[in-house]
Amino acid sequence: MAHRQVDAAATPAPDMTDGDQLLLFDMDGVILEGHGTDPAVHDDALDEAIAEAGLSVDDDTRSLLAGYEYDTEFVRGCERLGIDPVAFYRRRERHSASHTIDRLAAGDRTLYPDSDALDGFTDDYTLGLISNNYDAVVEFVVDHYDLDGFAYAAAANPVSVASIGANRIRTICWPAGRPSAAPTASMLATARPM
Repeated sequence: MAHRQVDAAATPAPDMTDGDQLLLFDMDGVILEGHGTDPAVHDDALDEAIAEAGLSVDDDTRSLLAGYEYDTEFVRGCERLGIDPVAFYRRRERHSASHTIDRLAAGDRTLYPDSDALDGFTDDYTLGLISNNYDAVVEFVVDHYDLDGFAYAAAANPVSVASIGANRIRTICWPAGRPSAAPTASMLATARPM
């Protein structure tokens, strides 16, 4: 299944100059049922990235590559294979995002039944959807479930690893930069009560 790539720079930031209040919702576990992507998705994505790159990987090296994070173990595994760790990480993440979207499309995870309550907030708040999931996944959820009440959506930014060589960078940012003025009030919904 082909998925549209996110172009965050093409999405204008909401105009907060009129004193609107901002209400942010975390996607996984607040709007979308479940608290993240099934680890099997990342294992499958790693297998696909290995096959796509035409690599032969022993069990010890695969275990170095299998962690979710871009870390020293992952880099060491890539060095053993003589491949660029940033490029291989991006490849694996692309497959992870694609598998996640496929599972969402198949109904493996759905919106919480009360998510239609969001419509009641749009008159008083500017709504935002944030996540440490992939940009393409957040965009898919918004489009697939017609969540048009959100003025913007922002997700993880795994591309930054090239510049700092650290763990996967998770950012919460406005798609086209910061709003021109801070909202008068803001709230963040990050978890549902257990």
